[in-house]
Amino acid sequence: MYSNMRKTFICLSALFILLTCGCRPGISQDEIYQTWIHSFEEDTPDIMMFRPSTYPFPPARGREGFTVASDGSFVWHAIAPTDGTTNRKGTWRRTEPTKLEVKLNESGQTFTLDIQAHDAQRLQIFRNSFPNN
Repeated sequence: MYSNMRKTFICLSALFILLTCGCRPGISQDEIYQTWIHSFEEDTPDIMMFRPSTYPFPPARGREGFTVASDGSFVWHAIAPTDGTTNRKGTWRRTEPTKLEVKLNESGQTFTLDIQAHDAQRLQIFRNSFPNN
């Protein structure tokens, strides 16, 4: 009887450690395949917040974002000089469970987006992994 209780305690302890270790889950492919727009109002000093393009954003003079497609294509929607957007095409690949390596076609620029958290309605990226930050 004590042997079963001990095994149960060990299993529950291991589960508790796994659930509370602060590890980031991997990227869910279905949730990541969409256009993400920067919701700078929700940023923190270390995190940039992105929302789906269908999100009801407040008015702004320009918002950058990007599109991640299931075929490996990537489009960076950068802010243009006239507050519109300019699209820079590229490709992406997952290099780690929470990292996307992006290569822009025209410039050859490569960067890795380090995802802190995400679900279907939000994508949080570590600020130091986003270009020009």
